[in-house]
Amino acid sequence: MGLFDRFNKSKEKGKNNNNFVSFGNGCIASKKIFDENYKIGYMRRDFPSGEYPDSGWRFFVGDEDEKYTSDSSNMKIYALESIIKHDSDVEKYLDAINDTAFIRINDHEFVKDDGKTEIYITKK
Repeated sequence: MGLFDRFNKSKEKGKNNNNFVSFGNGCIASKKIFDENYKIGYMRRDFPSGEYPDSGWRFFVGDEDEKYTSDSSNMKIYALESIIKHDSDVEKYLDAINDTAFIRINDHEFVKDDGKTEIYITKK
């Protein structure tokens, strides 16, 4: 299926609920983050794939629509170290449990996504 099995859409409760994050593990991120030099605006931790060195983390600018994210050419697998080097603001949230999402609210801070708060989108 590829690209961590299409972003590991199977969120089976209880499946691989290991919350340990190794910074050598991979993650999936929107190419807009690096290609257009945006800070991360939205991040979520899905259940990692057991077959890959997958942290479960998915990173987005925050304005990508479903059409954009469903095209796997718009997404790329990165090491978590690369994400942290690009946007160190995310590091303190990486120990969050699976099935958690955060949105950026200012230049350096995230909060849990409540579905109501607007994402603060900014370039580096």
